[in-house]
Amino acid sequence: MIVDLLRLVPELLAIVVDPSMSGAALTVALMALAVLTLALLATALHAATRGSAPHPTRRIELTAPLAQSDPDAPGHVRRRGPGQVTAAA
Repeated sequence: MIVDLLRLVPELLAIVVDPSMSGAALTVALMALAVLTLALLATALHAATRGSAPHPTRRIELTAPLAQSDPDAPGHVRRRGPGQVTAAA
């Protein structure tokens, strides 16, 4: 009865089952099918929860100077040429 039930599952999934297949081979085939199903579900779940990746050029870089209108605003790098000295604020 259990063997008949286990053979029904692959038949429903359109997998050809040889009637002379031993119980061990059937068990291996069903285990492989179960592992494949779990792997596909895990991949789909991971892809669904991950979300979209950020755009590579819109990423915030902490080393880049801030783009503000006031060059003396906090966080801006003061660019100095050779021989130029800026007053200490």
